[in-house]
Amino acid sequence: MPLELAQPCRRATLAAGLAGSGTSDAVIAPELHLENLLMPHVIGSVRERGVLLYRIRPDFPASWASHLDAADAALLDGTDVTGVVSVGQYPAIRGPDLAEAFGARLGRDVVFDQITAEELRTSMAPLIGEQGCSGAVPLQPVLEPLEREAARGVPYDRLAVQRCRVR
Repeated sequence: MPLELAQPCRRATLAAGLAGSGTSDAVIAPELHLENLLMPHVIGSVRERGVLLYRIRPDFPASWASHLDAADAALLDGTDVTGVVSVGQYPAIRGPDLAEAFGARLGRDVVFDQITAEELRTSMAPLIGEQGCSGAVPLQPVLEPLEREAARGVPYDRLAVQRCRVR
């Protein structure tokens, strides 16, 4: 995924500046953080109702990455790895497949259900407050451009496991 679609403008500007500076640099780019699935309103719905609620289309393949995955990629040694280093599972998986994995782990049927931006805002308000939810929903600037792409998935040659031998 192009960095400018996945990151707010200041981060893309910083990455472009580093890339043009002649300094060895690598930008670690997770697509979606796995820990987001552990937010109380997400995991609670899975446990209580068997419904995985998330703000992605059911047919949208996402490469989920944990913060630990990103930290492992940050342990790059040397200057031979430069540019964007994608962190996330390969191949990407869709919402219903993710729900099925939750179900297998929890020993129950779990289905996926896409929520709207407003439903996301409402579900996050108890965690970060109404003021924190005002304006843009955190995932909106990331997901809307990504969901418009015809083909999805992180290219294998950009993955940290391939470029940096991170496992």
